[in-house]
Amino acid sequence: MNTAGYEKLSISSAMRSYYLEHEVAHGAKALIIFGGTVHSMAHSFVGEDVTDLIVQRRSWRAAALYLVIQMLTSPRSHIPIDSLLMKTITNKDLHWHSVDARV
Repeated sequence: MNTAGYEKLSISSAMRSYYLEHEVAHGAKALIIFGGTVHSMAHSFVGEDVTDLIVQRRSWRAAALYLVIQMLTSPRSHIPIDSLLMKTITNKDLHWHSVDARV
């Protein structure tokens, strides 16, 4: 958002500043920025490791969804879909575990 020559007059920095002041004025005890921030204010926050838990049900619908995603993300597909679900299901580095969770 910074135009050449106006780098020190950052609109996004001003917006962050007003946001922080607003939240503090309303008594916020914590501010969470998902994905972090590249802004220098990142040095003022305590970093934490987070983990996603993804559960897949054993059903014909889940199997069908998996097959559709495999087709859409194949090199032959010409549909540019970029979603977390597709990236997760097609990620070869993930390790899936089966759990018998009968209730």
